[in-house]
Amino acid sequence: MKALHLLPLFLALVLASTARADEDSDSLTGFYEAQFKAFPATPVPLKAKASLQWNPKARRYRTRIKQAWEEAKEPNFAGHFYAVENIGCGTGCLVIFVIDWNTGEIFSPPEDHFFAVHNNSRLMISKAYDSCTAYGPPILLEFTGKRFREVKHDRCK
Repeated sequence: MKALHLLPLFLALVLASTARADEDSDSLTGFYEAQFKAFPATPVPLKAKASLQWNPKARRYRTRIKQAWEEAKEPNFAGHFYAVENIGCGTGCLVIFVIDWNTGEIFSPPEDHFFAVHNNSRLMISKAYDSCTAYGPPILLEFTGKRFREVKHDRCK
């Protein structure tokens, strides 16, 4: 009987935490707008969308990558790259792949989690899982065109 009294409190906490997570994801890109601008994309002429060039990690997710690539209308990251979204790894995390529009080469950042990108910026903001919070602090990664370089990672205290 006492458990029924706690149900409304539990539901209120769950709804509040869900709303907070949505606020965090929406505010993440706005909060880091200046950082996106500090890493402008290098202009590169776009060619026709290339065939995918598979690597071992990407091959494990080929169905979802292929589907996302077929649906892609234009690059969404760093001028001529396409960041594939919404590939789950089966445990609540996300796997990230970045595809060069012109060559089809597939890259993976060092962190596989929720991320934000802009088409006119080389910066990727990843919210990595961390031992101190559910999502941990944001990690700012600069994509050089071949690899990701960590710009900033506020470690938990």
